[in-house]
Amino acid sequence: MNTNDMNSDPEPDLRRRAEALLQSRETEMEGHGATELPEDTRKLLHELQVHQIELEMQNEELRLSQAELDAARARYFDLYHLAPMGYATVDDRGMILEANLTAATLLEMPRGVLIKQPLTRFILPADQPIYQRHHKQLFDTGEPQTCEVRMEKKDGTVFWGRLEAIMSEDDDGGPVCRVVISDVSSRKQAEEEHTKLEQLKLEQQIQQTQKLESLGVLASGIAHDFNNLMGGIYGYVDLAIERSTDDIITQYLMKAISTIERARSLTGQLLTFAKGGAPVQKTAQLIPFIQDTVQFALSGSNVSCRFAIADNLRMCNIDKNQIGQVIDNIIINAEQAMPNGGTIDVRAANVYLEEHEVLSLPRGDYVKISVSDTGVGILRESLPYIFDPFYTTKSRGHGLGLATCYSIVHRHGGAIDVESEPGRGSTFHVYLPASNDPTAAMTAAETRHIGQGTFIVMDDEEVMRDAIRNMLESFGYTVVCRNDGRETIHYFEEALREKRPIAGFILDLTVPGGMGGKTAVSEIRRLSLNADIPVYAASGYADDPVMKNPAAFGFTGSLCKPFRKGALAEMLEKTMKRSV
Repeated sequence: MNTNDMNSDPEPDLRRRAEALLQSRETEMEGHGATELPEDTRKLLHELQVHQIELEMQNEELRLSQAELDAARARYFDLYHLAPMGYATVDDRGMILEANLTAATLLEMPRGVLIKQPLTRFILPADQPIYQRHHKQLFDTGEPQTCEVRMEKKDGTVFWGRLEAIMSEDDDGGPVCRVVISDVSSRKQAEEEHTKLEQLKLEQQIQQTQKLESLGVLASGIAHDFNNLMGGIYGYVDLAIERSTDDIITQYLMKAISTIERARSLTGQLLTFAKGGAPVQKTAQLIPFIQDTVQFALSGSNVSCRFAIADNLRMCNIDKNQIGQVIDNIIINAEQAMPNGGTIDVRAANVYLEEHEVLSLPRGDYVKISVSDTGVGILRESLPYIFDPFYTTKSRGHGLGLATCYSIVHRHGGAIDVESEPGRGSTFHVYLPASNDPTAAMTAAETRHIGQGTFIVMDDEEVMRDAIRNMLESFGYTVVCRNDGRETIHYFEEALREKRPIAGFILDLTVPGGMGGKTAVSEIRRLSLNADIPVYAASGYADDPVMKNPAAFGFTGSLCKPFRKGALAEMLEKTMKRSV
């Protein structure tokens, strides 16, 4: 089409088409007398016929245009009114100017009733301020806005609506907003259910802790008395090994020490699962500690192990004995889950966790240790109870292992969790807070110690007093034993008056019916002109805060009963003044 055609008047074109159509009709009508009419009449008739044809053609074009318009309206109706989301046009006052059928259906209101109604009428009063801020910000900034509010249908049913709004203009150029209304109740319900499940899991964790603590007093008392008695046996056997010149007797004594070690581990496990057995923590490397612990636990079994441990694994502030117990228990469970043999995978890596990403742990850096087996797995209904004390799925189990693991890890500020599928195996995950101490773990002092001077030993158990006395005397000290703190203070006051120097004290923390070490150390510090005089705490209550942080209570150091001579020598070698 050229420029002249584009600029041509449509009426001449219509005329030409009408003329052409009339000419074809006249050709068909020749011989029917039309040519016998006068010239003027024929011209008038011709004009009338052309005009009639033009009207017919215009009517046909109008009919086609109307059909196209109707089709467009139908498409608009489908796109706008039958859209899966509600559409509404709202003015700056919040009044609904237009709404589609979906919005009307969503609110269960006739579409006509929605018009000129404030949108806030359909929003719960508690959530109206949210929408009003959203609406104001839209008109103030012109930026698209989104909010989620609770909306109410005609019958009072409440649903969660998501409102997404953009700025636009009306036919007169005035500002309006176009709002998309979506029902997001299903998603909100899923989120609420997820939150409830997390809350339930957290409550179960709290209940778990309370169950463990409820057994604390009883377990602590039993363990304390047992440790006191065993401490004497431990000390005497240790001294006997030193003095023995008979290899066979020494061998028997070493077996006795091994048995006592197992008994000590059992009381420690009882204390730990019941009250946590406050860990005596030190910054330590987990390599090769993890590998050594796992390999020792699997020695002699038909189960092998694969390790995937990060070379740059962070150090952790841990009680190695307790964390070793955690690893040992998990490995033994994995081994027992594979009676026909198999392979255990042990992985350790540095991880960063967001707040409550794992159970109730705070945000921070952690070391994650994972132990996976391909054994029988754990039934879904048993999973919530596996960390409960005395709960076991084994015919010969006692139900202390995983409960102990839970308590130890919890006391270290970490968390333990499990994934399992029956017939496919289980994976236990242990999370330990990574240490922020850049220094390496301190190496143990030499266990050989030589000293001199007078040591005062206070303990209400004679067997314990005698055992410690013999150990100290073997180091070169003179030892004075007393039954309780009051006798100890009385002796110390006499020594001060007579100017007899005291090399140090070893005090039992708890003396039934008498003054214990906690009170006695305060008196010693008050009376002593030498504020640095060594005072050590000894107790069968491994969970006592003094044992974890002795300096905070005025003590120089602490030893958990029962202890061997080597442990005492190591402590004294680290802390005793050479000038004594």
